[in-house]
Amino acid sequence: MNNGGRDATLVGMISQAKANALLSGSTTSNVPEGTNLYFTSARARSVISADYPIMYDQSTGVIDLDTMWDDMKAPASAINPAGSLAPPTVDNSDGSLVFAKGKVVSLWLQLPHAWKEGTELRPHLHWTKTTTGVGLPNWQMKYKWANAGDVLPAFSSLVSGIEGITNNNIVNKHSLFKFPPLDATGKLISSMLCVVLQRTDDANDTYADSAKLLEFDIHYQIDSTGSRQEYIK
Repeated sequence: MNNGGRDATLVGMISQAKANALLSGSTTSNVPEGTNLYFTSARARSVISADYPIMYDQSTGVIDLDTMWDDMKAPASAINPAGSLAPPTVDNSDGSLVFAKGKVVSLWLQLPHAWKEGTELRPHLHWTKTTTGVGLPNWQMKYKWANAGDVLPAFSSLVSGIEGITNNNIVNKHSLFKFPPLDATGKLISSMLCVVLQRTDDANDTYADSAKLLEFDIHYQIDSTGSRQEYIK
């Protein structure tokens, strides 16, 4: 080995030893950052931002989906009234259901996997008048609701709806009736909800003519795009 090569190796070893000595015990507390900043969780989190419906907490780094609203829909054209005790008739021109006083339908809905479990449901119906007659139909509903694996309970008591979008005695005006919210305590995705919807034949129904049901639906809150498991949220 020539002296030049040996000297170079020796210089390299001495330089490495000096570097090791200098770095021994060094931490981010006593070595300046310079232009390349050290990693910290706070710095990493601070460069991320999000807009609705994504929620982001910079203090924890947690990313989540904000609560939104959607509809569970039972359009009139999808309800088969033949099994009801007093079914309405079908308007063959548009598929709506024509309710004279005393007519009844029932329908089933499954709670979707995107639903925010345990949050209340807000049922309502869309309807129109068939004449310019004054007064309002008395729409009522009752329901029973059970999780998968549970026994279906008895129906709830009947409750009447109230106007959400007024009709003003205009034929074919798209109007809305709202019902009280349904308590969802303990209820899960894929639970089944049976609703009986009727128009009463009593003094509370002040509209003399037929009313048309366009759709019964339920507003519900969602907090995900679906469930993480097939049957469990």
